[in-house]
Amino acid sequence: RDVAPSRGLGDVYKRQVICEQLQVTPSTPLLYVERLFCHDGRPSGINHVWFRESDVPGLTESTLLYNSISRTLKYTYHYDITKIENYIEAVRLDAISASLLNTVYDATGLKIDSQYLLADGKAIEYSSTTWLGDFTRFHFNVTK
Repeated sequence: RDVAPSRGLGDVYKRQVICEQLQVTPSTPLLYVERLFCHDGRPSGINHVWFRESDVPGLTESTLLYNSISRTLKYTYHYDITKIENYIEAVRLDAISASLLNTVYDATGLKIDSQYLLADGKAIEYSSTTWLGDFTRFHFNVTK
């Protein structure tokens, strides 16, 4: 249970961003989950997720409902997420991400950072997911 995985330089910055997104201080105990997404047997994305430990007591990868964090938050912890702030950017994969995604260093990726909020503005989850750029396609539908 650590605030951020040890990945070298930039960990202090990552810690600061994670704490800001979860609206906590650096001393707040956090739970970290890392998952690898696959499509047709091929790695397609790396998901890093952080929560306040006190908001999700007992949460582990094995306690996820249907391997879904969203379903688990809704049905196990009874959180009604009313807003998701997404930041999307094109990135180049670092050596660790490229290795996990079974591709070359500096390959293109699409990084989506998301903050999940309750109606009162409390952040419940912060995630950062990097999708393999030449293998992933998204469909967004925005309705007013």
